Amino acid sequence: MPTRARLTTMVVIVGWMCLALACASTVLFPASLGTVALSFAATAALSADRRFGPLPAALLVMLVTPYDRAANIFLPQVAGIPVRPQDAALLAGLILSVPRIRRPRSIASPAAAAIAVFLLVGLVAMVVGILGDNAIRDVLRDVRWWALYGGGLLALVTGVTASAVVRALLLGTTIFAVLVVCVAVLPAFEDALKLRALEFDRGLLRMQFGNSTLLLATLAASTVATIRRPTRSRWAWVVLIATAIGLSLTRAFIVVAIGVMVVAAIATLLDDRSRPGRAMRPVATGLPAIAFGLGIILAVAMATFATSVTGFTVSPSLNGPPSSTIVGSKEDPLGRLLLQSGESGIQLLSGGRFQTYRRAVEVIAADPVIGSGLGALVVAEYTFGGEEFDTPGKLPNVDNAWLTVGMKAGLLGIVTFGLMLGLGLLAALRGPRWLRVWLVPAWLGILALTLTQSFATTGYGPFVIGLLTVLPLLGYADGRAARARGHE
Repeated sequence: MPTRARLTTMVVIVGWMCLALACASTVLFPASLGTVALSFAATAALSADRRFGPLPAALLVMLVTPYDRAANIFLPQVAGIPVRPQDAALLAGLILSVPRIRRPRSIASPAAAAIAVFLLVGLVAMVVGILGDNAIRDVLRDVRWWALYGGGLLALVTGVTASAVVRALLLGTTIFAVLVVCVAVLPAFEDALKLRALEFDRGLLRMQFGNSTLLLATLAASTVATIRRPTRSRWAWVVLIATAIGLSLTRAFIVVAIGVMVVAAIATLLDDRSRPGRAMRPVATGLPAIAFGLGIILAVAMATFATSVTGFTVSPSLNGPPSSTIVGSKEDPLGRLLLQSGESGIQLLSGGRFQTYRRAVEVIAADPVIGSGLGALVVAEYTFGGEEFDTPGKLPNVDNAWLTVGMKAGLLGIVTFGLMLGLGLLAALRGPRWLRVWLVPAWLGILALTLTQSFATTGYGPFVIGLLTVLPLLGYADGRAARARGHE
């Protein structure tokens, strides 16, 4: 092996080692500057792998470790600003992407133009927020997630390949699913992620994080792979992803995931029927459903065990993290999923998030055209365990991306947001076969969850959605992708 190739291999190995250490640190301890440094080093080193490159390496590292909800408790701060490992991964990816900037033809595509327009609307909303005396902290928080949609444009101008993004997306979410399952089976010892998750939901183990939604893409891809060439490893892949989805204990998420799996199965059968020489496997279409059912059963069993033996209440401490007392949770995981829980049953659906929806509509009604600007907040009376909201009683978003965008940028923001997502779905429909057969079902699931979750207007979900919007427009350097494209 040539010296340069050997050196590259060693650098990539170091990158995987740093990523493994970052994963272990995330599971066992709260986020620290050490974890942040490991994420930066992992991204920089994995960028040397020709199968990834800077932005896909950043995507991989960002998706592997949980963010948002329980993972946001006790974050390290620099100059009073919370810092996450994902910030370091993105920073490394951006720095290493700068020398690769070019101007491809696809930058003028409708999907890319829609992202650019949405970013311009965000710039106007930022000015409106500053002039409206919204807190600078809240304005900057919204600027961060809004600007992350620009990741799609950066991918276009830096020559990122579709195969590299897909590889990073599927591998990152698969490792994340493994991490979620590992956390669920480990003891809830002090400072561990499991204990923080139990704190956040007051004794109920809900492994729901910002990157959980992206499991829909991997579920669709693994469903297609299992139907086309059934193997034990591919079937186990579906079981793993389904278990991670089930551990979220999020009813809408699980229902949408079932829909994604069904649409992916139908899309696979239709695609195989239209391709000469492709052998159809109707019997294999039931394998993902069996795997999904097994995954949900395993998830409920793990969550029930964890809730029954490690539930607790939290007592604030002036000199350190809250102390915990084992008492057991008031909510049963299966009862929650079946809408039979007294804590979150069907009789309570009109409260909580739907109350914040009504209040978000009131904020939009105050400035319906251009909104109240970035930094706009909405009253939220519910709370979670762990740390308090930055502004007591108020949140920067609701569990509905459309209403959140409307609060910030009014109808102008909602229209441009819808245009961007719609053109992303259209690009997927017109994309190459190897991509659209699983990407379109994943897109449909993501669009459905924008109505019930906040992943598109917080955390790092916007960066991933920006990449998915332009994914069919990216080049094809990978041999397998090139061969797939040749069958068009």
